[in-house]
Amino acid sequence: MDMMPLDLFLAKKEFIKNHREPKVLTLDEDTKVVNKRNTSNRHPNGIFGNSWMNYWIAFSGIISDFICSIDGQPIWIEDDKESCETCKKENRFWELFYGSNTENAQKAYNGREAHGAHVKYEGKTYIVPMSASENTSLGDKEVEITIKAGTVLVEEVSPRIEE
Repeated sequence: MDMMPLDLFLAKKEFIKNHREPKVLTLDEDTKVVNKRNTSNRHPNGIFGNSWMNYWIAFSGIISDFICSIDGQPIWIEDDKESCETCKKENRFWELFYGSNTENAQKAYNGREAHGAHVKYEGKTYIVPMSASENTSLGDKEVEITIKAGTVLVEEVSPRIEE
């Protein structure tokens, strides 16, 4: 996939028309941020399919080769699940990262779905890509975490959200 899917492009256009374009930053170095608490019930106004990952894709412009902002390993969105499962079954993708150990590949597969995680950086809330296992392990704790250099942060913009 070389271009942003039309539905995300249209959602982005509609969002900007009704709100504003979020600030997008790329980190030059590993950076400490704070994991936001109580965000599991927050949604990006429905037009992104209630997916923060779709919101992040639309505004970051990154449409493939997703990387977890904490561990730097590959993650995927639901739309890629079938192709990634095929890769897992063929054991090609997983051998690159986990060797030929099938048990490790299965454990990795179970937690590598992409989440759009909420972090606080320089006083604002941003969305970053994070593996499901990393995101859920943080729970609803407001803790300092380090995210990798090269991570793209997309500001959360929503009139329904109060800090």
